[in-house]
Order: sequence, then C-alpha cells, then structure tokens
Amino acid sequence: MPQHNQTDFVAKRNFRLEKLFKSPAMYEAGLAQKIRIVGDINSPAILYEDTFILNMFVHNFDFHFTDAPFEGNIVQTHKITAAFHLSPKELQNHIEMYEHKRVYKVKLAFEGIDLFLAGWNHTDKTLRNETTQYPVFAPKEPKVYHTKEKAIDLCMHLGGLGIRCYVI
Repeated sequence: MPQHNQTDFVAKRNFRLEKLFKSPAMYEAGLAQKIRIVGDINSPAILYEDTFILNMFVHNFDFHFTDAPFEGNIVQTHKITAAFHLSPKELQNHIEMYEHKRVYKVKLAFEGIDLFLAGWNHTDKTLRNETTQYPVFAPKEPKVYHTKEKAIDLCMHLGGLGIRCYVI
C-alpha cells in the first residue's frame, strides 16, 4: 500500500477546492472570476472580488460555511470528494446571507492606472530581507491585508521609497 504524506493530502484537497470554484457552472454564473483561494496551503482562505474573505474554511476534507468570520458557527458542511459539487446558487446565497470579513489592498496613486501591490521581489535572492526587497505591482491578484492599519503602514513604507499609493 502506498504511503501518503501530509503534503499529498493537502495538495489533493486544495486541488479539489480549486476545481469546485473553477467549474463550468461557476464560470457561467460569473462566480469563478470573482473567487480566489489565498493564504496558507494548510488553511486556505476564499477571497471574493478581492474585497472579502468568505466565511468558509477547510478542515481535512470538510468544507465548512460559517455565519461569521473566524469564530462563527458552522451553518453548513460539505465533504470534499472527487465528485464534490456546490451549486452557484448555494454559494451566492451564502455570500448574500452573511457579513464577510473585509480586506484591504494597496493601489498605485496614478489616475487611469489600475495597478495593485501584488508581491515583493528581491535584488539578492540569497538575503531576502527588507533591504533587498522591492514591490511588484500588477493589475490582477493583489495582495490583501486583514487590517486597514497594515495596508496603511505599507503605503507609508512605500511612500518613503517615493511610491505614491493609497488603500482601498
């Protein structure tokens, strides 16, 4: 019998979760384009319209919907199997029924240009510290921050580098 490690387990679960949100039905309903799986691979967050973390979490192969961010009560549970299916209507109902966690992003302050902080690169990959890092801006898949204060702090840091930006 083959030995499976934790990495295989997590990769399989996350692949199924990604497949669910990128299904043809989700594309037809216009939801696939609005959803992104972000964060730690062991505890992924479901990001909606790059603005809200949905009240959902995975534990092993259980996919839980909650009534509030983080410490909410579980209102629905699905098993993430190979045949797992969630209707777009069911997902949309959950999105509309509950208040979700607002997140923030950093945008370049240039009129007519929609570029967001998407990550950091390093001039020296061996050091990978604040002295070698520089920001990367992109039109899609921005980094999101759980608090407005963190995003503001980043804007202040970037301002010190001569980069004008603001929080949305």
